[in-house]
Amino acid sequence: AHAANNWGLYSNLAWAPTFYQEQYHLNVHDSALFSILPPVAGAVGGVFAGTVADNLLKQGVDRTLIRKSFQGLALVGPAFCLSILTYFISSFHEPITTPFVAQSLLTCTVGLQAFNAAGYGSSA
Repeated sequence: AHAANNWGLYSNLAWAPTFYQEQYHLNVHDSALFSILPPVAGAVGGVFAGTVADNLLKQGVDRTLIRKSFQGLALVGPAFCLSILTYFISSFHEPITTPFVAQSLLTCTVGLQAFNAAGYGSSA
């Protein structure tokens, strides 16, 4: 699960500037702000997830339940966000996504992917 999550994370981060250029015709300079927010969300999400996992462990919640729950959220959450983004930019209907909506969904994707650290880190 950790390897799959990291592959998705690095693919999303590397792909973001190309996405903004192809979808919204923004050059690298114009999409710089868009490209920096997902890694920031990942850092914040990782710290938040770790704090929540530690508090759950202190309350006596089963370590395996925490591990599986956080890993599940780290895999299903981003899939959900990217599915919504795909729906909004698809050619099946008039695309309604603005760069702001796409940025929000990509930022949520990376923020939720960060929950994997609490998933595998809580097994220590």
